[in-house]
Amino acid sequence: MKQSMRKKIQSSMILVIALTLIIAYAITTLVVYRQTIHIMEGEVRQEADYINVAIDTSGESYLKIMDKDTRITLIDSDGNVKYDSKEDEVTFQNHKNRPEVKEALKTGSGQDIRESNTLNKEMFYYAVKLENGDILRVSKTVDTAFRTAMKVFPAMGLIALIML
Repeated sequence: MKQSMRKKIQSSMILVIALTLIIAYAITTLVVYRQTIHIMEGEVRQEADYINVAIDTSGESYLKIMDKDTRITLIDSDGNVKYDSKEDEVTFQNHKNRPEVKEALKTGSGQDIRESNTLNKEMFYYAVKLENGDILRVSKTVDTAFRTAMKVFPAMGLIALIML
């Protein structure tokens, strides 16, 4: 009888610990993902400001000589792509109805996170309206929540081992 009660208590404790770890894992993943997005948003905005100043100073030709690590798109006020650093057939479709472009045309800047039709990856897009009415769009790949979870998994696994 004493042994049976002890097993029930141990099973309950293990269940509580497992559930606590799963909840902590989910919360940690969410926090890390949101923090990563927040940092990247700041970097992309800063890069867009830098490119905006460079275009004002050197003209649109600057886009052709700059580093290609970040995807850069220059869009006219009608949504036609004038330049894209990752040129392909999908790139030159009209962009006027893209959320970040619509917002930039209305308010001066806009942003969106969605899967890229061209790259098939989740992307963060930031668009800013230039003085001449064109839209400069800067975008970077975003880690998905799953990839973020997988980065956090080893640390959470270690914590689980220590607790058990």
